Amino acid sequence: MVRTEGWRALFRGLGPPLAGNAPLNAVMFAAYGNAMRTLDTVMGPDAPGETSHLKVTIAGAWGGFLQCFVTTPVELVKCRQQVVQTSGYTPSMMETARVVIREDGLARGMYRGLSATILRDVPSFAAYFWAYEKTKDWLTTWAHRHSAVRHPSHLGDVAEDPVYGETRRKSPVWVLLVAGSVAGVATWVSCYPIDVVKTAQQTMPANTPKSQLRAMAVARSIYSTDGVKGFFRGITPTVLRAIPSNAVTFLVYEWCLEGLGQPSR
Repeated sequence: MVRTEGWRALFRGLGPPLAGNAPLNAVMFAAYGNAMRTLDTVMGPDAPGETSHLKVTIAGAWGGFLQCFVTTPVELVKCRQQVVQTSGYTPSMMETARVVIREDGLARGMYRGLSATILRDVPSFAAYFWAYEKTKDWLTTWAHRHSAVRHPSHLGDVAEDPVYGETRRKSPVWVLLVAGSVAGVATWVSCYPIDVVKTAQQTMPANTPKSQLRAMAVARSIYSTDGVKGFFRGITPTVLRAIPSNAVTFLVYEWCLEGLGQPSR
């Protein structure tokens, strides 16, 4: 890519993620937090120092569902920018969106692939938050058990929760980073084949017959062309990207909660 198109080709499609990631994460984490509070009301609060992983899984699935309505148009524009070029020229984000709306309309065009996105994000974000909380709980317990004697000033810190009136152990930064990385890998490993189908749907020409745009039709086409390996093409760079990005995402999430006086559960 660098040899034929220059180094800027590596950043093709950067605009939509920059514009969309902030509202996407805002919707996802807000939905997750509100769902956790609702589940506490319905199912009862967790015991002090414990986290119900069933609640985490349900809340994560709900957050994944709601953020699909932000994710779908953002990823559609990004995918179109990454594959559609005219004489070496990459259209801007707004130009790409205008073309999609002109060819297919607002709802049908910008939300192409919504069903596949929902199939991808509901289970994957259930796995996302479950893997994060499970890993964080395990590593925090391990860290406090093995290092409290040698480094009590670092691992003996606690956080006061004014909402539930609890005192909770604070997780070390390295625990948050590792747990976020595990969550990112778990998410993509659990949903990558569906993501391949979704991307293929969103990058098909505007005049593609509706019958060929259905998820099952796209999946059959991929399988007939490349077999099972076709559903995992590109998984290595995706997983490598997920490790640092989700490590930082959860670290900032935890810091924000603590700064607002509501440490995570």
